[in-house]
This record gives sequence, structure tokens and C-alpha cells, in this order.
Amino acid sequence: MEPAPDSATEEDSCSPANDGFHIEFFFDDVDSADAASELTPENLQQLREAIQATLLAEQVAHAEISVAVVSGTRMRELNRQYLQHDYDTDVLSFCLEQADEFGFLLGQLIVSLDYARQQRQQLTLAAGREVSLLQELALYLVHGTLHLVGYDDQEPADQVVMRQRELACLEPLGLTPVWLTHSADLAAEGSPTSIDGHGDRQGTQT
Repeated sequence: MEPAPDSATEEDSCSPANDGFHIEFFFDDVDSADAASELTPENLQQLREAIQATLLAEQVAHAEISVAVVSGTRMRELNRQYLQHDYDTDVLSFCLEQADEFGFLLGQLIVSLDYARQQRQQLTLAAGREVSLLQELALYLVHGTLHLVGYDDQEPADQVVMRQRELACLEPLGLTPVWLTHSADLAAEGSPTSIDGHGDRQGTQT
């Protein structure tokens, strides 16, 4: 597993909660040159800020989070190994340690770069406007972080809550998410669905 560029693993000196959070990015089974061209150090910092915003919103005081950006092949292997699901997916979340009612959180997030590439292309076509890779990956990371702190999305009502939290965390950062749903169920429940199409998201709490 290769670390992201050095500048992308430096702590964010602008964040008021910087002292409490340590978030590192790694590449696994992806072409580093291609990944670096798509995800600049500035992009990785924006993704870090999305995680930080979620932790702050959920009143986590201290956290150590590792983020692995992996290929679709690698994600399929991990999804099969840990969840017995034989397919690529967007995000896997592993809560490794919690203490003092989320005063401290140790976790790992794994996101599929190939899945994000494919999904953003579909979203761009469906929405009729550009959806960036950054937007898509930020959504995966916020979704995964919400799983780390205890949110679930197995039931439609829980999915609505998670979408509301995702929107609340990402919109102020200029990374407003775009979802796809295969039915009108979530919209009927009040979910902030942008277009008809991302509701069967495979983010998983493990």
C-alpha cells in the first residue's frame, strides 16, 4: 500500500479541530501516477476536510482515520473477504476502537476509485451536468464516517437520515452530493434526492 503524496498527509493547519484528528490517505492496487493526476494534494485535503466536518458534526473529539483508495478489483476482494459480497462497491468502514462515547475513534475507510469513476460518469449523464470525482469520493467518505460513528442505512427511514447528514456535512464545503435512486421511495420519505438515481449505495458498517 502506497502513501498519498507527502503534501496530502500533512495536517490541515486551517482546521480548528486539527489537533484532535489524524487522517492519512493511502493508495492500494491503483496506478499512483493516474491517481495523483485525478486526486491532487489539494483534492485529498478537501476529502480530509469532509471527514473532519463529519466528525465535528457528530461530536467526535479525537480520531485517527486511515483512508485506503483502492482499485475495483481490490475492493471486490475485500468486500468478498469481509462481507461475502462478490462485487465492487463504493465504501467499506471498519471501526477499530471507540472510547468515552466517541471521545476517541479509531477507524479505517476503504473507497474504490474505479467505482467512483464509473458512478460519476453515470451521474453526469443522468444529471445533465458535471459531477466531479471529488464530489463522489467525498460522499463515500462522509457516508463511511457516519457508519463509523454508528449510523445505519438498512431501512428506508435510516437512509433518509443518512442522506440528510451527508448533505449537512458536504454542502457547506461546496461538495453538494448527487444521488441516484431506483425508486421514489426515499424522495417520498423526504430524502434530499437530486435526481432519480444512488440509493442502493453499498456503504457498509463493519
